[in-house]
Amino acid sequence: MIKIKHILLSALLLSLTSGTIVYVRSTISSKKKILILTSFGGGGNLAASNALESYLKNDYDVQSCYAFKELFTPLDPLNYLTLKRHSGEEFYNWFIPGKYFRVLGWIYHFGVWYIQMQKKTIHAILRDYFIKTKPDLVISVIPIINNIVLDAAQELNIPFLLMPTDLDVNPYIIKIAQPTYKKFYVSLPFDDEEIKAPLKNSGIPADQTFIIGAPLRTDFFINKNKFRLRKKYVIDSNKPVIMLLMGSHGSDEMKNYVAELLKVNTPLHLIACIGKNEQSREDLEKLSIPPHISLTIVGFTEHIADYMTMSDLFISKSGTLSVCEALYMNLPLLLDATSTLLPWEEFNHHFIKKHNFGDSIKSYDEVAPLVTTIIENSDQIRTYKNNIQILEKKNCPKEVKKLIKHILVTQ
Repeated sequence: MIKIKHILLSALLLSLTSGTIVYVRSTISSKKKILILTSFGGGGNLAASNALESYLKNDYDVQSCYAFKELFTPLDPLNYLTLKRHSGEEFYNWFIPGKYFRVLGWIYHFGVWYIQMQKKTIHAILRDYFIKTKPDLVISVIPIINNIVLDAAQELNIPFLLMPTDLDVNPYIIKIAQPTYKKFYVSLPFDDEEIKAPLKNSGIPADQTFIIGAPLRTDFFINKNKFRLRKKYVIDSNKPVIMLLMGSHGSDEMKNYVAELLKVNTPLHLIACIGKNEQSREDLEKLSIPPHISLTIVGFTEHIADYMTMSDLFISKSGTLSVCEALYMNLPLLLDATSTLLPWEEFNHHFIKKHNFGDSIKSYDEVAPLVTTIIENSDQIRTYKNNIQILEKKNCPKEVKKLIKHILVTQ
């Protein structure tokens, strides 16, 4: 204890005499402290931070911070306009199920401008928070603010790991140009030149970029038996299985997709994952199901990996979390493009079509004929599946531990 007091006193005297701020990390805990900046807007950021916490909690002191809610609420225009009743993140989550993506695109562009206008204030908030919490490493899984996080981390000499949770990394590196901080690192899920291109264009050194896989729940890194699971969940092994998922908050469009799939003449089993949208369950239960098609309705669940393992084809919204989950399960996918796409999800459509992992659905009229063609053409679905299997999918729980150990040892 005496030694710790001497260290703190020396640091204080040095700061007073030199006129600079000294950042002193805590030496009391035997575990290094990792701070994860996350968000509950949408499902991808939160799923990534939860996964990271589960990977790291046994080896490190891990703390997750909902940055926009816990740190930046005083700057939130929605919080001000609604007299502190609602936040911008809540506003985002309300608009997702109804697919008001054009409105959300406008809000995103306003948010980018607004955040940069508040850069000095946000920098001060982050700096004070880092000094208070004393992390040995900061990880961010959220977009837009990372140039400010980088500045604050560099000022305090804290290693900073940026983990974009979208394949389009542009929203995560806004205003980051030619960074000189040697303790700044970026991790990516896949080794793809187009994914890496924005980092190269921003001057982020290649030796500070690492391919570590997608931060998914550990369930997605476990081998599963398709036929045993079908028996467990009472799903006919003789029918092709099509899984539908429209995000953690569900979607008002689920009924439209299921209604179109009921027009397919080939026997099918449909798994409709409705998330938290229980209104969607009522809508689906009112549909008239033909005898050659069966339907399972799944509410919010942590067993998505099981359902994907049992499936032959996946129809989903464009979110990167769902795309990566399907790819890790070697599951061909069709992405919803029946409405305006969110700016940061447009690349996902390009990515799966470029690599021939699946296709996009631009109108509901395409659903039945497209699915019929894929299901009845065994060569097509086999091609999709083979291409996905070739894609290198690193084990993120192992790779992120290896990377963090490297970062903390070399700091």
